Amino acid sequence: MALVQMAFDGAWEDAVLVTAVSGTEAWLAPGLDVAVEIFFGPDLFLGARLSGLDRPERARFVRQLLGVRDVPRFWRLALDGPPSYLEVGVVNAWKSVGSVVVWRPGDDHIRSADLGPALRSPQPTPVALEAAYDGTIPRWIGRSVSTPTGDGRHLLSEPLLAHVAATFTSGKRRPPGGGWSADWRP
Repeated sequence: MALVQMAFDGAWEDAVLVTAVSGTEAWLAPGLDVAVEIFFGPDLFLGARLSGLDRPERARFVRQLLGVRDVPRFWRLALDGPPSYLEVGVVNAWKSVGSVVVWRPGDDHIRSADLGPALRSPQPTPVALEAAYDGTIPRWIGRSVSTPTGDGRHLLSEPLLAHVAATFTSGKRRPPGGGWSADWRP
């Protein structure tokens, strides 16, 4: 089952787990910078910033997320065309640990050398690469690019980062024709 969380003003460190729309009215008020993420296990998540939607649309969007049970149903809501940029950060610690944009359209390769010591240190939650898509509803897909350590922490894997970044930037984020294949992995 998918996990849904919401954050105000990008403060994922204080994210609220959402199990029903009825507990989120204050978060859904117009004018607030609210974002929502849906996790499909520990390694894959999709998110959207709801600021561009009015209150009824926000509630409908969150209701739809709560009904999602697997990636294929939500996939088409999240992605369209090449990403606006790729960013590395730590799940639910994007602000406190810091994040780094490592690729923009026109770049030949990711700039992993820009990642500082904090992102290269063991973390309590996965280090992730997000492919961000600008627009009326900014949205993103995130994929873990870390491996577990023996003490339950997560350490950035540069080979995995390079692989996932190549997948996100190659135009092969979806199988041919936009359909879903159970063996396709971002």
